[in-house]
Amino acid sequence: MRIIRLLFNSFLSLIIVGLFMSASPVKVMPTGDSLTGMNTPGYRGYLYKMLKDSGFVVDFVGGDNSIPTDPLNTDGDNSGFGGYVIGPDSSALDPNHGGKGTASITWELEHDENIMSKGADVMILMIGVNDFWNNKNTAYNPRTVGAIRLDTLVEKIYRFSHNIKLIVSNLTPARWNLAGADYAIFNAGVPAIVQKQKDKGRNCYFVNNCKGDLVTSDYVDDIHFVSSGYQKLAKNFYKVLAPVLKSITNTATNDVKSSKINLFPNPATDNITIKDTAGKIEIAIFLGQTVRLIKNYYGEPIGLNDLSSGVYVVRTENGSFPFVKR
Repeated sequence: MRIIRLLFNSFLSLIIVGLFMSASPVKVMPTGDSLTGMNTPGYRGYLYKMLKDSGFVVDFVGGDNSIPTDPLNTDGDNSGFGGYVIGPDSSALDPNHGGKGTASITWELEHDENIMSKGADVMILMIGVNDFWNNKNTAYNPRTVGAIRLDTLVEKIYRFSHNIKLIVSNLTPARWNLAGADYAIFNAGVPAIVQKQKDKGRNCYFVNNCKGDLVTSDYVDDIHFVSSGYQKLAKNFYKVLAPVLKSITNTATNDVKSSKINLFPNPATDNITIKDTAGKIEIAIFLGQTVRLIKNYYGEPIGLNDLSSGVYVVRTENGSFPFVKR
């Protein structure tokens, strides 16, 4: 009987992982200004295709939908807004956005519009170019203070979403200075911003989009690109994003490998009980977010009425095991 139960549990684990991988794409939110929102062609389409061709199941999310013209049949959702600055000050192009002082990523974040309300698992953040060329506050010097504002924005993002995996890019160079001298101080501060979050135990990653691989022919104007330039940005993002997505996949898989616990019923409707287990219990979704924490468990039924239908993982000191909530 024990062998049959173990075989059944292993079989159930494989089924659940398969269902998760096929039905639950990782939500990725490209966030920033027009370099993110651009769809003619922009970098998002190339990045999406690279991820899809590599077998990743992703869903781009955001407050806007602009499907890239190349490559075709990609995901157009994003939170890239033309003319936006880091904030809290607004862009000089704010009249294009209603003239209400709202043309900044900080404003969008604080008002929970278009960004955090989309429930992203991963955010790609590239913002700051308009701080140099379209900033409304003439007293603000982005060369010396821009990175400080970016640091504040990153901190706020984690305050809104503690478990988000945040990929932060430095600024691409302007066409007239491919060495990136205009943004040198700003860009030098970005790796330190990322490291600061890592030191806090947060999932934060740096992308270098100012590493000397862009040439004059990659540009369509002083700050935007033709397809060759956007493909280079996509490759830079892919090199960092792909391992992050693999880590999410591995977390989902590893959660079902250790099964030294006896959980029943499974699938469950109203409650579950864990036999021969005491102490701390966590119930989490597959991507790692804990939705229930029981500090002292003694074998009593655990109510599930407040949980939506789906696949969850119970984590205990004796191991982890998935269950289905109907």
